[in-house]
Amino acid sequence: MSEQEQENPESKVMSSVSELTSLREEWADKFDEILDRVKEDSSEVNADLIALISKFAEEVIKDKVKFKWVFKTSKGSLYVVASDNSSLRLKADVNLRYQSPVQPVFKRIIFIDHDSVELIKERLRRHGEILGIKLKTIEPQAGAIPLELNLVGYPTETEVTIEEVDGGVILRGSLGFDKEEESVVNGFHIGHPIEQLI
Repeated sequence: MSEQEQENPESKVMSSVSELTSLREEWADKFDEILDRVKEDSSEVNADLIALISKFAEEVIKDKVKFKWVFKTSKGSLYVVASDNSSLRLKADVNLRYQSPVQPVFKRIIFIDHDSVELIKERLRRHGEILGIKLKTIEPQAGAIPLELNLVGYPTETEVTIEEVDGGVILRGSLGFDKEEESVVNGFHIGHPIEQLI
């Protein structure tokens, strides 16, 4: 048992996507209450958003023993990862005004290097999907780039499966890309490089 677990015996490790989804819903409701006031004085709304983002970060960091990993990216986003490798992200950009900073939960997160990110982008531009692409995976560390896969709430048939191979993974399935909209048509997210593991 870790020192933090001994200090806080009520700490329970978040082990699943459903637990992260519940955490997200709890905080999204709090952000939505503030965002519902968007027609009011925007400086007050932004101040309230900043305060709530700080409170979320403080609580996650205080209870970091509940998570497999907690880290911040170079853009300031805060990620929490459950023991099943599901992930939740809090965007650092508080100037959203119409969108909660608490992002949807993803069922799986892996960590890749810059070359793998470029490979994904090029493959999507050329082929509109990724089938059988091999990515080099690395440990979560400063400079590693989080790749979140399989957005909770998307149909199961669009899910990407991961085949572990020596030094990396092969993505199986379809990460479709709408060339006209220049956006992904099913759930994945390439984050910014990790700046700090917490």
